[in-house]
Amino acid sequence: MRLTEKKHLPSTIAFFALIAALLVVFAVYFGAIVKWADYPDFGFGWRSATGLKEIGLVTMHGEQAGLQVGDRILKVNGKDFSTVREFRSIMNRELGEENTYLLERDGQQITVIVQNTPSGFMSAFERSGFPFLLGICYALIGALVFLMKPHDRSSWVFFLFAAIFGLYLGCLNPVGKLSPSWLEYPILVAYCFTPAVFIHLALAFPQEHGVLLRFPYLQLVPYVLSLVLFFMIRQSTRVIYGGPRLWNTVTVVYMALGVLFFVASCLRQRLTAKSPIVKVRARMILLGFSIAASVPLVDSLANNFLRVYILPGFNYYLPFFIVFPAFVGYSIVKHDLFDIDAIIKRTYGYVLTTGAVAGAYGLFILISNFAFGGFEFSRSPFFPMIFILAVVFLFNPIRNRVQRVIDRVFYRLEYDYQETVQEISETMRSLIGLNDVGKNIMDLALGTMFIDSGSLLLVNRAKSEYAPLVRFREQDSRAKILARFSEPDGGGVQEAKGIGAISGKNEEKTSPKMNARGVDLYDNHEFKMEADDPLIQKIGERKRELTIHDIQDRRAVCAERFEQLGATLIVPLIYEDRLMGLISLGQKKSGKYYRKEDINLLTILANQGAVAIENALMIEDVIEKERMEEEL
Repeated sequence: MRLTEKKHLPSTIAFFALIAALLVVFAVYFGAIVKWADYPDFGFGWRSATGLKEIGLVTMHGEQAGLQVGDRILKVNGKDFSTVREFRSIMNRELGEENTYLLERDGQQITVIVQNTPSGFMSAFERSGFPFLLGICYALIGALVFLMKPHDRSSWVFFLFAAIFGLYLGCLNPVGKLSPSWLEYPILVAYCFTPAVFIHLALAFPQEHGVLLRFPYLQLVPYVLSLVLFFMIRQSTRVIYGGPRLWNTVTVVYMALGVLFFVASCLRQRLTAKSPIVKVRARMILLGFSIAASVPLVDSLANNFLRVYILPGFNYYLPFFIVFPAFVGYSIVKHDLFDIDAIIKRTYGYVLTTGAVAGAYGLFILISNFAFGGFEFSRSPFFPMIFILAVVFLFNPIRNRVQRVIDRVFYRLEYDYQETVQEISETMRSLIGLNDVGKNIMDLALGTMFIDSGSLLLVNRAKSEYAPLVRFREQDSRAKILARFSEPDGGGVQEAKGIGAISGKNEEKTSPKMNARGVDLYDNHEFKMEADDPLIQKIGERKRELTIHDIQDRRAVCAERFEQLGATLIVPLIYEDRLMGLISLGQKKSGKYYRKEDINLLTILANQGAVAIENALMIEDVIEKERMEEEL
């Protein structure tokens, strides 16, 4: 095992152990949601901010019976209670039975009788399923960030936040009694430790604070406080809303302090950070988190201290909670949050988006089956065939079009081989200028296969060197083509042909301009390779493509040239068995490797491009001779 693998082994074990624990808890909790379809609907539920005695939410059945949010329960069936266990013991829990509640509302005591009815799966899922799905999404986003930037401290902190807060969201709104009973422990842990992960996230995100670098053990303090809080609540109950009011209040205040600490930290980085990119990241995270926390935090404080209920239930928080991961995802893509490699981001983005399309497609078919399954005509033996044809002709074209857009966005759109070959032939025949030939060769190569960088080098026989004619590269998320590399004295790329040679001395340097794809063109004269360079000699011997994996002998020098060119593949320009130039290509933006079909297409492009370049050189040669004759 390599040293780096040994170093990261504890991190890997901890990550997968936490993922396994989350999977177990979420799976068991989903099983509880399914069982709650047959659970009695008592007409109300609690909120963790207000505790056991006060009604925190009311179902439609409870509203019809006369219950209201904010009612304080004094007695149930004529008996008082102070713990969850006592409350459950005095409740009539069978379907069809009734429970009599003595309530305090606006200083008056009233009695409400509610009959137990089945909750039903849809009702149970509406109440507990949607927070459950959002909690899974949070945990999934945290895991994806960790996998894209593994073992980094910032990604670990974000994953820990997403896992704990995802568990808090996913399991915080149960319909009925949790079964098995041990499920209450991880939910209580998530409830107590959520403020700690907010504070920890503030210390390390979007940029690590200097105090954390000087005092690394400081990040453990909020977790110690959460651990103390967990044991204090656990002394009296295993259920979040069943604890003493004092500890519920402490937890709400601790949560508010954690949220405000995170907001203050982002605001400080937005105002004082020296790096512009850190300021931009802090601004986006601050905006997203402020929107996400605003109403839920104010509502929780109002519930606890003022007995005011801004929103009727926990599920009304969900649209706000969606905002924060959306802003994080946007910042990863747009502002390179976590400094994740672009190809990795595209790969994960493509997998997730394609999975969403496939899921929507499957959901459409499933819903259609349910929708039509109850009709008489669905029992006909011809119905399956008609249904399949309808899906193929109605939904498939839409799905294919959406998938094509996704493939283009993530640079995975496949080209038509024959059509591209024909386009190469027509384009190369229609060009006569050397610059136009070079730019179109690179445009065809890079645009067809979505390649991130590349350059075209031509030989200057008079100087026995290869110099770039066209270079394309993406830098700072902005594509640039660096065209017509010129000598410091204004001399352009030359290929000596007998006495005549092409000279760029009379060319006028222009300001940056745009090509057909809206890409800037610039002059540059940085990179050259001698004709006896090991890489040139190797390509001259092979007279075929060369990848970075093909380098065996003279590896150090050749690898250095590949790095200088930013290349993973080099295709030679061969004319009459003579190496007249190179097409250097970087990585595919999709992260895929070059296929045999890609190599064949690039070889065709190189062969026809070599002929077009030779013709352009000959034409420039003739023009130069005519100009000299006119001068004489």
